Amino acid sequence: MANERTICCCGASSWTKVIAWFQIVGNIILLIVYAFGLAGLTTVNPDQLDIPNKDSMIAAVAIALVIAVLGFIMGIILLKGTNQKRIGFLRAWLIYAGAAILTSIVSLIINIISYSDYSIGSTVGSGIVGIAINAFCFAVVFIHIKEIREGVFAV
Repeated sequence: MANERTICCCGASSWTKVIAWFQIVGNIILLIVYAFGLAGLTTVNPDQLDIPNKDSMIAAVAIALVIAVLGFIMGIILLKGTNQKRIGFLRAWLIYAGAAILTSIVSLIINIISYSDYSIGSTVGSGIVGIAINAFCFAVVFIHIKEIREGVFAV
């Protein structure tokens, strides 16, 4: 039986649990923020808004709300998968995370192509940091799956 691989300071299973909890708590916060935003957009007078199309803004916030619900559910799946050592749950999360990384890369490229002079540095910086964090999480969960397959946790 091999020992669990240490990544920075903790094992892959501990990191996976931390990632899951951050995802769960973060998406709960996003759900609250988006719900208040959606409620505010639907009750405000259109003359008070400085946006060209109120309906498109409501649709965008509703889509963000749905994505936050999906992120919350995937966080629970990741936590359940790591606690029960269920590779299928962890693989489902990897697919979700891979899609998020690809979406972030495409979004970064679009933002670079259509940048404004004032925001290119922060856009590229935050995009690269976000992609790097997502890639780290992807790698940790991938290592955790590999360790489960190798029987690192066998007693």
